[in-house]
Amino acid sequence: MKVRGKVVSYHDVSGVSKAGKQYSKAELVIQNNDGYKDAEAFYHFTLFAKTMERFSSSIGDEVDVEFNIESKEYKERWFTNLIAWKVQAAAQ
Repeated sequence: MKVRGKVVSYHDVSGVSKAGKQYSKAELVIQNNDGYKDAEAFYHFTLFAKTMERFSSSIGDEVDVEFNIESKEYKERWFTNLIAWKVQAAAQ
């Protein structure tokens, strides 16, 4: 899937897991107003190491994000994540 929007937030959340393994990921939030009745929508994406390395946008930049939707069950509750695999400057 693909969505275009303005970068609102980007945070590196890399660290060490409880099992002692290094991980590298980041969180990206974009704002998009192409929705119903011009309502602003926000999308929260997870970026992993290789996507992070190619990310070069700043807050306020328009970007195109290509992503997959992933849902997982944990203790009879479902959680959905948007996993970005490509982020680039929006084509004008």
